[in-house]
Amino acid sequence: MAASESAQGCYRGSTTFKEKLIALFHPYRPYKHYMRGPGPKTLNKIGERLRAESDGVTQEPVPQRWLDLIGSLAKQQQIRNSFKPDQR
Repeated sequence: MAASESAQGCYRGSTTFKEKLIALFHPYRPYKHYMRGPGPKTLNKIGERLRAESDGVTQEPVPQRWLDLIGSLAKQQQIRNSFKPDQR
């Protein structure tokens, strides 16, 4: 391998200066136009189906033990907040 070939090989790029110049002023940018996820219509359909499937689950009554736990946690939080100085 000649010295000129090895020097030339390290400067070879996948794009030429002309291609880079054209890309700089070309208005189409595919990364700005690709679909980034489902649209509002699809999300609406998914939400409706999920609500229909989980309707029976959300109708079950909450166990009394859970309600008691939530009530005791709320009381503890009120007690903690009553002892804190005003942070203004």
